[in-house]
Amino acid sequence: MEYLISLLLSLKPNYSAQSYIHVTQCGPSQIQTPGCQSKKPILEFSTLKHPQSLNKDMVTDAIQSLATSGYATAYKQIGISVDWDHGHLLVDEANNSLALLFHTQEGIVIGRQLKNNEELFAHLDELYLPGNVLHGLDRSQRNHLYLFGGGLKPAKDFTWDTRPSKIGQVLWDAWQRGLTITSYMLDESKLGSQFVESGAFFFHVIDCASTTPSPTNNIIAVDIPTQGKRCLYLTFKPGLADARNLERINEFFEKMDKKFRDQK
Repeated sequence: MEYLISLLLSLKPNYSAQSYIHVTQCGPSQIQTPGCQSKKPILEFSTLKHPQSLNKDMVTDAIQSLATSGYATAYKQIGISVDWDHGHLLVDEANNSLALLFHTQEGIVIGRQLKNNEELFAHLDELYLPGNVLHGLDRSQRNHLYLFGGGLKPAKDFTWDTRPSKIGQVLWDAWQRGLTITSYMLDESKLGSQFVESGAFFFHVIDCASTTPSPTNNIIAVDIPTQGKRCLYLTFKPGLADARNLERINEFFEKMDKKFRDQK
């Protein structure tokens, strides 16, 4: 029995050799909220389960492009969930990386139960009032598409001109009202290729003094106008934005809309 225990212990990964770092996902007013700060291991970028057609420099360049051009108009806080902390990866049928779709001013609701669509939009409107986190930002500048090989573009230049049948009217109206452009709203003919959203890169704030980016790890540094360098911890969450997922989103918004109409 002792031999068996020793053997099992010898097979356990040696986590003590792993370097860890503190990651912040929330803004200054939310730092005490559970889940805002966590301890995570420094990883190799190649282990993030992203398509092999993508490398770290491509992701860094995409984030830096919007970080430079969009500061104080499209976003205020990079790496923070209430504003800008992720980009959706679009790939073609051969799994070649085409673009990153960025949404800023996300207005993530922490600790709130929203009963219907109207409560959602009322909450988002509050975030733009003086003294709140998104005050002063341009809501029309929320959506950007970074084309690998083509640079940063307004995502609105690639959307459907009219609502496609796959998007329900309630959902279409909600996205229009929230000025949100999702991958489902992009016209493949304008993008020049069939595509699918294969997942999303998330990036959260870390202390630059605690570690440094290397060519191979999942830490990047970007320069923010008037603010200086920010270091970010990258992760990738795979997940196809397929037809079934769109059905669920349609159903959710229709349910929320029905609740509001039933209460009137």
